[in-house]
Amino acid sequence: MTIRRSRLSRIGAVCVATTAVFAGVLAPGIAHAATSAPTATDMPVDDRVFLSESFDSGTIPEDWNAVAGTWSVKDGELVGASGPGDAKITFGENRENFALDVDITFESAANSGRWLALLLDAPADGSIPWQQAALRNGSAAGNGVEFTQRTAADSWRVTDTGSTASDIGIGTQAHLRVEVNDNVGTWYIDGKKIMTTRQLVRTADGVQGLIANDSIVRYDNVVLTEIDPLPPITIRQPGETGVIVGHRGNSTVTPENTMPAFVSTTRAGAEYFEIDMYLSKDRVPVVIHDGTVDRTTDGTGSVTNMTLEELRALDAGSWFSSAFAGTKIPTFDEVLTYVANGGADVVIEYKGDWNVEDTQLTVDMIEAAGVESKVLAQSFSATTVTNFATVAPDLPVGWLTGGIDASIIDRAEQMGADAINPSSATAESVAMAHDAGLGVFVWTKNNAADWESLTAMGVDGIITDRPDALRGWMQRYNQAPPTIEEPETPAEPTPNEQAIAVSIPDSTQPAGEFTWRFSSQDVVSLGEAAPLGDSYVATGVLNDIEITDTRVNPSSSWTLSGQASAFASAAGSFESSALGWTPRLTAEGAGAVAGEPVVAGAGGGLSQNAVLVAAPSDEYKGVDTAIVAADLDLRLPLGQVAGDYASTLTVTVIQ
Repeated sequence: MTIRRSRLSRIGAVCVATTAVFAGVLAPGIAHAATSAPTATDMPVDDRVFLSESFDSGTIPEDWNAVAGTWSVKDGELVGASGPGDAKITFGENRENFALDVDITFESAANSGRWLALLLDAPADGSIPWQQAALRNGSAAGNGVEFTQRTAADSWRVTDTGSTASDIGIGTQAHLRVEVNDNVGTWYIDGKKIMTTRQLVRTADGVQGLIANDSIVRYDNVVLTEIDPLPPITIRQPGETGVIVGHRGNSTVTPENTMPAFVSTTRAGAEYFEIDMYLSKDRVPVVIHDGTVDRTTDGTGSVTNMTLEELRALDAGSWFSSAFAGTKIPTFDEVLTYVANGGADVVIEYKGDWNVEDTQLTVDMIEAAGVESKVLAQSFSATTVTNFATVAPDLPVGWLTGGIDASIIDRAEQMGADAINPSSATAESVAMAHDAGLGVFVWTKNNAADWESLTAMGVDGIITDRPDALRGWMQRYNQAPPTIEEPETPAEPTPNEQAIAVSIPDSTQPAGEFTWRFSSQDVVSLGEAAPLGDSYVATGVLNDIEITDTRVNPSSSWTLSGQASAFASAAGSFESSALGWTPRLTAEGAGAVAGEPVVAGAGGGLSQNAVLVAAPSDEYKGVDTAIVAADLDLRLPLGQVAGDYASTLTVTVIQ
């Protein structure tokens, strides 16, 4: 049996402190903060430097292309000046793995929201689309540091946001460094790692550049350096956060193993989404977990006994929610296309035993899509793991197990695996696997206690049904020092008053021209519960939420849903299944359709995720703003202990 040499590395955490743009719900007082991650990589030797410019000549280099705004060299520094638009200059050549270093100073800016950017992949003429790393004048804001795309549709797509500990404002000099490894980008500011993204969109001919937006910025000591490609799996040290893998996508808010679930996972800030794969009767790889279609579609029968046409005719979304009616079973090719065009990386679980011929079919598809650096295969089947390692020795593969011990490690090495992916682990077993050069991705963990324990062990990845919640937990974990503000003391409640508090994002907004916001952040009071028959009854109205969707291309459906936590007080608690709602539109627009009523106490009430409003159409929505509210209904048995109870409603937007 051939043993493959491990292609792992111990270079530290791949991703720390990014922000989920579309499903970002943060507890009050939790800020996007820079982390105390390792300092930036030392500058490589001179023979790896592509470009080094200090502007000591007093002129802009001839091969630099000033495409917008005013550019000049003053006092040995490049100065970019813009009005309301951008000042943009491009330079360099197309590179796959590079670091861009530059010293910057904001000389002036229209306001704290104005920004500068390092262009990471842009047409030489400065046209769309381009990929950038942006820094705001108010860099301590939650979105003060960003990875952003200007799309081919000339709209913004913010993939990741973070912040610095204090503002890099007017007159403050800072050293910026962005490392780019294919689709992975890492921000460093003054030697401190801010965040990492795995969602860079790369092109075959894009170059580098600089932007000043509604500001005057000084740039100096611009250096482009070649850096090594990242290994497929980065081994963590105990206490370092690993990568997030959305199990079957973001499967608590979207139907599992569907494109909406994968898009939701990407937007939640996960590095990977996990899929399950079978071959159809006509040998087309399709994405579904079970061996039959019965549980997750409106059909019946074995996946392997149905043709692609038969499988694609099924509805794979209605079982989860009517908002996802008509969702199809994805093909593997559809998933790879999404990954290639800016989606998160993908963990592919091969279900059952795959022979060499069928495995080769999927590897050929991976290579044709150009996503070799964005996949990790895995399987419970030793046969499949061995065949994948044989067919694709340069692609990483993990063996799914129940645990880790010496015999499992020995067998994994013999099969040619790069990782062991168990359901449980210990610090000792993780260390044993790492000593053997094997990564460790643990499945499927959904609570903070497990996340903290696994992080302390130094696992390399956590597979979870809650990638959005795990991203938020990692953001808080990686803050140094933690900055959690004490909540304001609420006004003295009336006897038996019951309130529900709504947490909203502090500064993040969905990309493009899709916006949503609460009309107020006040506590929603359900007043005093009154006895009615054999129950206490309380009612209230959820604060209005305004939604506008004026995107023309791309346009898409969207869903806004909510789930309430348990109600708690000093006297006790009760489950949020006692709370229900009736969504309603007080103003139509944005293609919005109100969700179905949720009955208090029936079917779990609002203890389960429920659709508040959705736009099932992917057509242009127009300019009208929808206003959605909900009538709240609380019903409790008369024996409930008296007290002032509070709950938090978590609102999630999937666009």
